[in-house]
Parts: sequence; C-alpha cells; structure tokens
Amino acid sequence: MRYLLDRLHTELLTLLPNVTNNSPFVGLPRSKSTIVTAIFGGILQNEVNCLICGMESKKHDPFLGLLTMLL
Repeated sequence: MRYLLDRLHTELLTLLPNVTNNSPFVGLPRSKSTIVTAIFGGILQNEVNCLICGMESKKHDPFLGLLTMLL
C-alpha cells in the first residue's frame, strides 16, 4: 500500500507539473502537493537540545503514511 501511495503521488506530479501550493505546515518551504499528500501526509519534527550550551536544533521531515488518517 505504501508503494501505491508513493507511485500515485509521483504520477500525479508528472500529470500536473505546474501545480505548486504552499505547504500547510509552518516552517517548511514551498512544496508540490497532491491529494495523496493532503490525505496521507504529515511532518515529523526532530528536536535536539545541547546539554552544555543549551542550543536547540529543530528539523522537519515530511512523510507519507497510512496511520495519519487515524490522527
């Protein structure tokens, strides 16, 4: 099922190459989205804090998954 989602998303992007939307997630650059990413997409936020200097680092990684429908 995961392969099917990836393939459907890729095919939709090739059929509609000029469709570019702002990402609905704060802090992410403009990205191409399809109905697949709207339904099954999500953002994983990784946060690392330095115990010595207290500096904080955040990274946002987009993902596709079947469980995002349940959240």
